[in-house]
Amino acid sequence: MALVTWIAVNVERIIHLNEYSDDHFAPVLAKLIAFYSPYAKHLPTPQCRLLSLWDKLGIPHKEKKQLSGSILTIIGISVNTNNLRFTLPDHTSEHDFPIHPNPTTFSNYVMYMCDFIKPDSVVSNLSGIVKFLEPFFPDIYEVRSSQLVTDTVIGCKRLRHASTIRKSPLTMHMLSNIVAHSGSSYDDLLFQALSQQSKLQTVAQQ
Repeated sequence: MALVTWIAVNVERIIHLNEYSDDHFAPVLAKLIAFYSPYAKHLPTPQCRLLSLWDKLGIPHKEKKQLSGSILTIIGISVNTNNLRFTLPDHTSEHDFPIHPNPTTFSNYVMYMCDFIKPDSVVSNLSGIVKFLEPFFPDIYEVRSSQLVTDTVIGCKRLRHASTIRKSPLTMHMLSNIVAHSGSSYDDLLFQALSQQSKLQTVAQQ
C-alpha cells in the first residue's frame, strides 16, 4: 500500500494524503466536492481521485468504509475540524498510563505487540513511533534505548524465536541433471561453469 500512496501523492498529485497501515486520510476544503459514479454520490475531490486510482489499479474497496465529514474517527482518534480538537476514546485511560512516554509504557507496548507480529517487526514499528514522537518528547530516544526496553526486546525475541529454515544441499546427481538439461544462455553457461568447479573441488577433497 505504500507504493500506492506514493503514486497517489507523486503521480496523481493528491496532496496532504496520509496513510496508516491500509487507512488513508487527508484534510480538504469543504467546497471541494466531486461526483464518484461507481457509488453514485458526491465525495470530497481528493477522495474521488484516490478511489479512481484504486479502480485503475484493481484495488477493491467498499462504500461503507469511505467516510468524510467535519467530525471523523481516524485510526482510533476523534478528529473535530470544527474546533480543531483531537480526542482519544474513553477506554484509552482505563489503565491510567501516563501521556509522557517512559520505559515501562514502551516495554508494555513491545510485549503486547509481540503477541500479534514478529519481534523484528515490532522493533521497526517502535523506530517509526520514536521518529514521530521526537518533536513532542525530545527525550524519546533515551526512553527507547533504556535498559528495560532493550531487555524486553531481547526477551521477546527469545520467546518468539522462529527456527531458521534451511534448504537441503544440492547433490552431485542433481547438478548433473541440471547441467544436462540446461540451455546455452549466459546464465546457464555460468551455472554450468560453477557446477563443474564444484565437482572438481569435491573430487580433489576425496
